[in-house]
Amino acid sequence: MNFQDELFKVIEFNKKIDCKLLIKDSNYLRLMSDIQSFLHDYNIEFNDLKLIGMGTYSDIYDLGNFIIKIGIFHQPDYLLKHNLIIPSLLKENYELHLEHSQIFLGLEIQPKAILPKYLSLEEVYQIYYQIRQVNYIWADPEASNIGIYNGKPVIIDTDFIYKENDPNLKMMNQLADLFENRYQEENK
Repeated sequence: MNFQDELFKVIEFNKKIDCKLLIKDSNYLRLMSDIQSFLHDYNIEFNDLKLIGMGTYSDIYDLGNFIIKIGIFHQPDYLLKHNLIIPSLLKENYELHLEHSQIFLGLEIQPKAILPKYLSLEEVYQIYYQIRQVNYIWADPEASNIGIYNGKPVIIDTDFIYKENDPNLKMMNQLADLFENRYQEENK
């Protein structure tokens, strides 16, 4: 599968536009260059790309030992440095321009993590608690957002991890509210 064709398919599906107009856009060319550099650096052929999931904000692809997410703008990487958060190998936002509109696209490449068969609610809370201890708030705590990387559980869906005082913070589900209330109660 050709990456450009796959990218066009994602954009056309979500934005209902003709992507052939993007080919001359400098940010689109930067996006393609970033992907080509990553593939070259890791000696990967793009032919093995497989769609494995469609999240709320991103389409998720398997590419050998890596996961590629393409979708809306992603949280900036500056705040995602913790041993409980899977590292991003490439995380960029691109503002693509067409004749009469713009497309805001996020691209993230992560090492592949193993999905655990089962995590208890308490195990998920313990990850939430540890992240919270360093002034991050994980606004989308779910067992399905956790993988095993280098033998340890890590958060693999990093779109909703915020600094404690981030004005963009929004809790994504009732579990996040429940965990935050419990955390506040335990840390009075």
